[in-house]
Amino acid sequence: MSCEDFVVAIPTYQRPNKLIHQTLTLLVEKYQLDEDQVYLFLENEEQYKLYYDTLQLSKFRKYEPTYVITNTKGIGAKRNYIRNYFPDNTNVVMMDDDVEKIWVMDTDGPRTSNRKIELEDFYQFVLDSFYIAEKENVSMWGVCLFDNAYFMSSQYSTNLKYLGGTLQGIIVNEVSKNISVDIDQFEDYEFSIKHFIAEKKCLRFNHIGLSSKYYSEDGGICANSGGLDRRMEEAYENATYLLLEYPDFLNIYNKSDGTVNIKLNHLKRI
Repeated sequence: MSCEDFVVAIPTYQRPNKLIHQTLTLLVEKYQLDEDQVYLFLENEEQYKLYYDTLQLSKFRKYEPTYVITNTKGIGAKRNYIRNYFPDNTNVVMMDDDVEKIWVMDTDGPRTSNRKIELEDFYQFVLDSFYIAEKENVSMWGVCLFDNAYFMSSQYSTNLKYLGGTLQGIIVNEVSKNISVDIDQFEDYEFSIKHFIAEKKCLRFNHIGLSSKYYSEDGGICANSGGLDRRMEEAYENATYLLLEYPDFLNIYNKSDGTVNIKLNHLKRI
């Protein structure tokens, strides 16, 4: 494996132990990624010291990812930074710090026979994904963010769909570098919409799913927002902003637990 093929950028805040036990364990122990492929994007010197010291006391004390201090605040600004950090034509896999497993759908018949199995060859999947992205002439791709095989499919799609920041690919070029957001909650929805407007496609691999814990109160966006309650308030504010800004592209609704969510208009055409 080589950083010339792709790099993995992990924006993370205030939760080094979650990174160690989830995403880093997955990438290093299961998928055998070289340390020169992995970049940790941290907000400031204090966060750098926290992550460096914690890794030195962990099973990864001999594993040396690249630490990048962004001097930004919030996940939106950090994702903007990552898009402009690497040289043109770099293939960047952006991952959150709390990915537990990556699934691939397996089926030999109707949807009811769908089942999920753990993805074994992450390296080949990423290479194939960037190859298809180049063929489709897009600079961003994503996957499903759920782990229910019934709702997955064997085909990739290019209509307007959510390309979640938990796992996505970015080809660094003039399009991707010039797309940015000013929000933290639902920032990946706005990235998806802006890429669709710029490239008329959202490339999503619908046979790939994830196990991850969203809306965790431990560090991350919750810590940056000032706690779970404030994060929920900010989510509603940002969902409302997106609806006003892109009224033909999405709807907002409340999930069964009362949290606000967004559904993109997959029939939208440009």
